[in-house]
Amino acid sequence: MTTHIQHIASVLQRHMTLYGYELIDLPIIEPVDLFLIKAGDPIINALFTFERHNRQLALRPEFTAGAAAHYTQLHPNESPAVRWQYSGSIFQDPPGNASSAYQHHSI
Repeated sequence: MTTHIQHIASVLQRHMTLYGYELIDLPIIEPVDLFLIKAGDPIINALFTFERHNRQLALRPEFTAGAAAHYTQLHPNESPAVRWQYSGSIFQDPPGNASSAYQHHSI
């Protein structure tokens, strides 16, 4: 990540913290089923998947599914409102675009 992007991310994170948004860290590698259940074709077709110890895994293509899974783990029997912020690398293999970067930083 370039210094310029780091600066922008830092400013946004500080600003969002002032409004009560907690910075959370989400896994880069998740079970592939997390993305296959509700994701649309653009996400499914762009997944980087692999198998490890007989488990199908994927590099995260976005944050929403991981944040939802994290929420249900923390609050299995209740639904309190939360304010979260997250940023980091996401990985997508855009179909038909071999010249595109596979790793992006999402804020």
